[in-house]
Amino acid sequence: MANLPVLSRLTRTDPDGQGPSRPVLVTAAIAALWCVVMGFVIIVVPVLLGWAFSAGPSSAFSQALATTVHVWIAAHHVPLVVGGATFSFLPLALLALPIILLFQAGKWAARAQGPATTSDAVLLTTAIAVIFGLINIVLNAWASSGSISSSAWRVFLASIVLAWVCAGSAICREMGIWERVFQSLPESVKVLTAATAAGLLTLVALSAVLAALALIIHFGEVCDSFTLLGTGFVGTILLVVICLAYIPNVLIWVASFALGPGFALGTGTTVSAAVSQTSALPVFPLVAAVPTNGTPPVAAAVVLVFPLVAAVVTGWWIAKTERSPESSAAWAGAAGLLLAVVLGFLAWLSGGSIGSGRLSEVGPHALSVALFASLILTLVSAASAWSLSMFRARTESSTRP
Repeated sequence: MANLPVLSRLTRTDPDGQGPSRPVLVTAAIAALWCVVMGFVIIVVPVLLGWAFSAGPSSAFSQALATTVHVWIAAHHVPLVVGGATFSFLPLALLALPIILLFQAGKWAARAQGPATTSDAVLLTTAIAVIFGLINIVLNAWASSGSISSSAWRVFLASIVLAWVCAGSAICREMGIWERVFQSLPESVKVLTAATAAGLLTLVALSAVLAALALIIHFGEVCDSFTLLGTGFVGTILLVVICLAYIPNVLIWVASFALGPGFALGTGTTVSAAVSQTSALPVFPLVAAVPTNGTPPVAAAVVLVFPLVAAVVTGWWIAKTERSPESSAAWAGAAGLLLAVVLGFLAWLSGGSIGSGRLSEVGPHALSVALFASLILTLVSAASAWSLSMFRARTESSTRP
């Protein structure tokens, strides 16, 4: 099958029964359609609950289905345009839904089609991605109206990228490509990646602890926000689900708070460990834990230690390998710089806009986060790796007879 033209390979079956029993396009269409249907089914349940118990039950059932489509499109991190205003502050947890479904769809497609070569894998991945993007474009066109819509080209681009990365990763995994690539990587690259991941997980874990403490301390205000919103029993459950979906955003914001730049809750506002300048905040449970105007208490400065701890963990991960102090410092600095780039990208993903008014700027400034993180994490990671390597070398030399 590898020597056939692309079009023939897309539509051909194997008459000898040695290969796939269906064309590539059919397998790709089934995988893409399954992914969309499963995502629709998962999202439609809470949407229909909210629709059934809403204050306006006379609204058409088709509106609930259109809302489901909009949520599905937003899960691909595509901004919504509501009444001419852009809503791009979207929950990162929702992004996990298409990622997981596309990965599962890619696994099934690889097993069903059995691609034998890298070109077969690329062809299958591309077919899934294009069909997935086209389905989402059709759904978006049906659900869009004068009051709420999403950009068609953004829907297609986001769908293509997500499907190509997620389904493609699953296909490569099933074919053993990732294992071969990982084994061929230099040991230094493996250690660099592991050290970066260790530093990121450390910072996120510490941010989760701080976020939990803040919500516990302001538990009364959190409960009051539910009361003020007057959501009712079902509405409260849905609001809790929405809050949980925004938890990853909150963790990135807390990490930005700890790094120094902080985050914004509207134009001209800043929330950081040094100063908190906010105007009237929207009523929302997670917002209740945000520090009020003024200089945060001295205890807030403790969070500035968080990135230092993450940098030390990164440096320790590098230093535990058998390297010279100079080599350890260089590789740890590279890991710190890579971690800064990742944090800047996550900061960009976690923010956005809520309409075109005062809340048009929400979240951390990605470039500031990347710059602060690169300065702190690179230097501290390199210094800690050098110190730990020197300590290990001196300890080993002192124990020799």
